[in-house]
Amino acid sequence: MIIIDTNVISETLRPSPYYNVINWLNEKDNDELYLSAIVLAELFSGVACMPDGKRQRDLKLKLADAIELKFEGQILPFDGLCAMQYAELTARNRLLGKAMSVPDTQIAATCLHYGAALATRNTKDFLHCGIELIDPWQAP
Repeated sequence: MIIIDTNVISETLRPSPYYNVINWLNEKDNDELYLSAIVLAELFSGVACMPDGKRQRDLKLKLADAIELKFEGQILPFDGLCAMQYAELTARNRLLGKAMSVPDTQIAATCLHYGAALATRNTKDFLHCGIELIDPWQAP
């Protein structure tokens, strides 16, 4: 099980996405790729914060279509058990003096709860979380 981070999905929506990322995604079976509800929130809030207009509408539609096509039934909730993982991770980060954003901590907690790896470009942000990290930009 691999949870896809926000930056990976964002890359696929670019006019000219990085080849390695697209190739890596295409090599994976759909049933091993998941999204966290937190990633969805980040993606759609990013679009919602764009200026109103055609670009925003087009990107919102493209994102919704991509999510429905690739991740239907594979969106993991941030539930009570994830919240408990979040609390433990937040406490551990504090003891280690590691600062992490709330969304990144929630995504890491979701990975920990489900025993999933995380596909992200920002591997350095998650090194101390105890999860397997995959950087699709560096994939062969």
